[in-house]
Amino acid sequence: MHRLVALIFFLGFVNSITWAQLPESLILIRGRVFEQVGTTIQAAKKLALYLPSYGDCVTDDDGMFEAKIPNNQSPLRIEIREPGYRIMQPRNGDVMVDQAGEGNATVKLQIVILQEGSDFDLTNYNRIQDRLDRLEKDKNLTKRQLSQMNKTLMDTVMFFENQIIEQQRNAEQLLETNRENVAELESVRSQVDAMEDSLEGLMDQLFVALEEKYLRQLALFSEVSKNLNEYTSSIKDVRDYLARMDMVFNNQEFAGHFQDVIIDYNKLYERVNRDRESHVQAIGHYWLDPSLSEKLEALYHTILENIHKKTILPLNDEDSVFGIWQKAASQKHFKPKRASKIANDTVQRLDELISELDEQREIFLTDFELF
Repeated sequence: MHRLVALIFFLGFVNSITWAQLPESLILIRGRVFEQVGTTIQAAKKLALYLPSYGDCVTDDDGMFEAKIPNNQSPLRIEIREPGYRIMQPRNGDVMVDQAGEGNATVKLQIVILQEGSDFDLTNYNRIQDRLDRLEKDKNLTKRQLSQMNKTLMDTVMFFENQIIEQQRNAEQLLETNRENVAELESVRSQVDAMEDSLEGLMDQLFVALEEKYLRQLALFSEVSKNLNEYTSSIKDVRDYLARMDMVFNNQEFAGHFQDVIIDYNKLYERVNRDRESHVQAIGHYWLDPSLSEKLEALYHTILENIHKKTILPLNDEDSVFGIWQKAASQKHFKPKRASKIANDTVQRLDELISELDEQREIFLTDFELF
């Protein structure tokens, strides 16, 4: 009888002397492949693998292998050279690899392959792949989301399918040892039928729930990144006009443009301030990594507290930049030199804060985009 074979494949970036000897464009990966049979796990010896970005490699007696791949190679495709197998996980054999940097970055994933003729019912597997293919074709989800979705769905399918196979074997053994116990045999068969019937409905519900989750993730990524990028652009415009306050005082057209910039800035500030709490809460809900919501909260603190409250709002004071600007029309107590000095000091402070904001934003959006 053929059996379901699960290969558990651990992939890690290597930071060592070997790492230092590699060109920056390459990373060294070391993987180990295990064969899981029932509850027993053993090394998959002499298993032929193929990595299109690298070439052929074979696991050793401990199931280990090494390969040098491009640092920006993602997804990384893994293929099994042995005939008669299909890769159940990851989807299409594609491994999502984050670009390596300093420190220990490790990727762990499970590759599940299935021998032809196995007892495993492929009906639900094929339905899942068809639906994921349609999602990919419609470009509704990212490859990383599709990979995560496939893993969750296949973990669920394989758990229940293995339970069904176990019940079917119990029925076969019962039939062989006690053909007269019809009631018990029918009970086991009824359990198998009920599990098979419920599994299809369960997978439909799970698929819909996951699709909604990942679509909401995409929408959040679009909303949050738009807010952050547009606010950053706007505060840079404000800074650039503050650096030219002399021209603002002496050129009515230029002053009009600055007023438009201020109006746009106020709208963006209000939008960021309005969405702050809901976005932080939503990211905490839809992402398992708590650091994402913490990083977004830190970004909002930089924007709303350090930049807006402590740096921009004081410019409205009567004896500050915008207060003095308002007096320019009447020429009463007009102090353009003082306004220009405050503006220049503010520009220096904004340079520091914007640099901090750019760094925080880049780190956050990079991590955010890797969902």
